[in-house]
Amino acid sequence: MFQAVLLLRTQTRTAPLADGVKTGEQVFLQVLRRFPLGDRDDAEVIVKEDRVIIGKSRFRTEPVELTLDQFLPIPAGEKNNRKGKPND
Repeated sequence: MFQAVLLLRTQTRTAPLADGVKTGEQVFLQVLRRFPLGDRDDAEVIVKEDRVIIGKSRFRTEPVELTLDQFLPIPAGEKNNRKGKPND
């Protein structure tokens, strides 16, 4: 059961360990988007290469499709988003 769909970006880097001498690989997770599903939502979640489809449930009468453009953050320097509207 999902409470929310989290869209994550993973990054790895080599960093010093606690002893300050050895190095190890660290993994970082960054949340790009969060889509709340609701309490005990029983919707089917389908992950495709360029989109996520969240099925119907007692909270949604129609499936919701999240596209790749919705996942990617817009750089702060861009004046307009991908749909030509001003950024908030």
